[in-house]
Amino acid sequence: MFEPLIPTAFGDHGVLSYSDCTARPAQVLLDISFVRRALNPSEPGHVEAAAFLDRLDLMDTSILYTTLLELDVFDAAFDIGQGAPTSYIAAWQGMLGSISMHWVGVDEVASDLPLLMSAWGLTTRRALQVATAIAADVGALVTCDAAFGAVPGEDLKLLISPDGLDAARRLRSCAAS
Repeated sequence: MFEPLIPTAFGDHGVLSYSDCTARPAQVLLDISFVRRALNPSEPGHVEAAAFLDRLDLMDTSILYTTLLELDVFDAAFDIGQGAPTSYIAAWQGMLGSISMHWVGVDEVASDLPLLMSAWGLTTRRALQVATAIAADVGALVTCDAAFGAVPGEDLKLLISPDGLDAARRLRSCAAS
């Protein structure tokens, strides 16, 4: 029904705006920046993020998330402010109940973090996402965080928000030079 997403669709830098993605990725890992945007109607780009998440589900993409993402969702809920945590957490639980998502462990990649952090200048959280994406052999990381552009495209494909696209490509261009 849906054409598969092929690596060449990501271009020379391994980056594609999720708003432009019409093909079916086989498997993706979600990043907190994307989930925050998809859950919170007051976030800029919420409509596009929520629509892409729905498309992933309709296309029967294998959608992965980590314990770290779930903990970050709880942090984000309390960062929003008064009265928001209950509705935000309910939205996350609703997402888990209505969209076919699969939890993936991170214990086996913890030893890879120092190398990834030093090689690409990543924070611990970003290194954990990258290590998990590589270990799970996902087709792409779904994110709004252009800092993942520090990771070479041959190691990690990005499905990124339209507002992060150019910055991620610039990072990858600089790293390749």
